[in-house]
Amino acid sequence: MANGGSGKELSKAEELRPRESTVACKRKNSWEEKCAVERAGQQNGRKVSRLTTWNLRTLYRKGKFENVNMEMKRLNIDIMGLSEVRWTQSGIFRSDDLTMMYSGKSDVHEAGVGILLQKEVAKSLMGFYAVSERVIMIKLKGKPFNYAIIQVYAPTSSSTEEEIDRIYSEVEEAKQQCGSQEVVIVVGDLNAKVGQDRYQSVVGNCRLGVKNERGERWMEWFRNAAVKVKSYPGADCDSDHVPVVGD
Repeated sequence: MANGGSGKELSKAEELRPRESTVACKRKNSWEEKCAVERAGQQNGRKVSRLTTWNLRTLYRKGKFENVNMEMKRLNIDIMGLSEVRWTQSGIFRSDDLTMMYSGKSDVHEAGVGILLQKEVAKSLMGFYAVSERVIMIKLKGKPFNYAIIQVYAPTSSSTEEEIDRIYSEVEEAKQQCGSQEVVIVVGDLNAKVGQDRYQSVVGNCRLGVKNERGERWMEWFRNAAVKVKSYPGADCDSDHVPVVGD
């Protein structure tokens, strides 16, 4: 796409993303090399009150980022995990109110994950790890323990077993970067059906659909669940998914 009459080519991503500076995050090395490290400043240990995950269908559209920002403020969200971001490469950028870490494919606007932080929470950001276009992790400074938040976007039902196995491997890869005293939280769009039966602390009272094989596998994988979660159908960012918020 031409920029004015100068002949300079700009990608659509460059036009749609905020103009703040970006720090790339390396992959497949040590934690220190993988992370774009952000020190906690004066807000170490701030209590995170609200965490949500949302499949946006795409963030690769003009005005969509601002739309999501407004919904975060309206719902009083501190941290938002994002699926189907559809941005390429991996990195971090800041707007006036938000800091976002993202991870996508190298040159194709498909899949993609990200994590958005409100300004005060971002002061506790220690770093992030871009595992793939479907898994990203951030670390937050906390008291008495630090937090690791892993955002997952699992393949759809049309994917192969090899692709599903890869997701589990990538989540485990992220978890291996966590210390034994860190609190690990996994959120995201798992593209699985867990059925209508309560299951230990993993599946609660409000559920829909018929359990499928992928739902069974995720249920076995999870050992703990959020104490309280709630969906917000009124939230609007031109997506057929709704955010799920945990307190």
